[in-house]
Amino acid sequence: MTCYGNIREISGNKIASFKYNDNDNIDTIILILEKSLNNEQVKNKCLENNNIIVLINETNHIYINFIYLKNNKLIFSEYKTFVNQFNNDEYQLIFMSIPIDINYIEDITFRGRLIDDSIIDLFENFYFAYFLVNINGNFLQNLSSNLKNNREIVLAAVKINGPALLYASNELKSDRNIVLEAVNQYGVSLEYASNELKSDRELVLKAVKQYGGALEYASKELLLDKEIVLAAIKKSGIAIEYASKELLNDKEIIMEAVKYYGDALANASLQLRADKEVILQAVKFNGATLQFASDELKADKEVVLAAVRQWEIALKYTLIKFNKEFILEAVKCNGYVLKYLLNYTSNKLIDKEIVLEAVKQCGHVLKYTFNEFRSDKEIVLEAVKNEGMALQYASYKLKNDKEVVLEAVKECGYALQFAYKKLQNDKEIVLEAVKLCGYAIKYASKRLQNDNEVLLAIKQNINK
Repeated sequence: MTCYGNIREISGNKIASFKYNDNDNIDTIILILEKSLNNEQVKNKCLENNNIIVLINETNHIYINFIYLKNNKLIFSEYKTFVNQFNNDEYQLIFMSIPIDINYIEDITFRGRLIDDSIIDLFENFYFAYFLVNINGNFLQNLSSNLKNNREIVLAAVKINGPALLYASNELKSDRNIVLEAVNQYGVSLEYASNELKSDRELVLKAVKQYGGALEYASKELLLDKEIVLAAIKKSGIAIEYASKELLNDKEIIMEAVKYYGDALANASLQLRADKEVILQAVKFNGATLQFASDELKADKEVVLAAVRQWEIALKYTLIKFNKEFILEAVKCNGYVLKYLLNYTSNKLIDKEIVLEAVKQCGHVLKYTFNEFRSDKEIVLEAVKNEGMALQYASYKLKNDKEVVLEAVKECGYALQFAYKKLQNDKEIVLEAVKLCGYAIKYASKRLQNDNEVLLAIKQNINK
């Protein structure tokens, strides 16, 4: 094959977009091509060069069509596809100007159809390859061995998609500039670098700053480098799993890791799991990390309450014996503790004082209480003040209590839907509801839905 021109002559321009349907056939796509290409501008281009149309779908499969000028007519072959069939993706027709000898095109074209084997030659064409990798670096895998060892081609590919470094030649996997471009694009590309470059401190630091998990591919020596490990952890806490054992006993490293990855404590030394400052830092971000603390700290009230504040189920990891005093402190930290306690502890420990404190923190937990508490006006009032929608869990009697319903709709207008019909016809209640949320009008009685004062309140709410 004879080729002319240089890299600057390559251009890729989208000329059409369409969605391929099951009812379409190849003739439909040919018509789209004809409509898009039969114009003077394209003909003039074809006078200078023979060109290629590339059809790219969303999943970056390639469909190729040669076009060239013959007897003042645009000639183009049928598509050569690299997948079994078209699917319902969106497609783009891209016009690509590549200088190719017309004799070559006619040699590999028979009755307008590309001969299957000959199209492979196209993947040895520098210009075509350069165009493809600038669309998606992963197209590098389809190219010839020579082009996988071409510095310009591989550099273009990894700039678009760093992990395309996988398909580069071994020689270029050792090229520092190419690997730097790859890890700058996506740090995990470090996996495909040569062993020598995996020991390059500057390069590895760039990789982990881009993607913390790239630490997995650093050399053993660099896994001992505190600066590199800290940089990786700040980007992704899970990187702690790849750090050297020596650094797992470093307090600064673990304190940083637990901010981003609770399970980092699972990798920490026993000494650090018994360090109260470390554990408090960990449970502050993830209550479940209490499970990795020493037994002494699992029985430390300050630590346990800090964990519960973040996640109520952390209670299951404590070694503290439950009593009323402790439970009261726990529900004050997190009302949802009540849900856990009702499911996993003796009901004898739960009384009105505890439930009252719980609903003050989270009205929704009224849902998980016993009927006696859902019928207690003092408890329900506190619940709906905190969360109006908690009205749905109140007893039937309290859903018909004007004071309770009024407090609920003041917190959330939508709570009107859970009030008894009698109170949905109460103007004072409906006015409070629509002042907060105009859409609550749909739960009012038909009489009040047409009341001028109510409608005015909705209008004022909308204009706020």
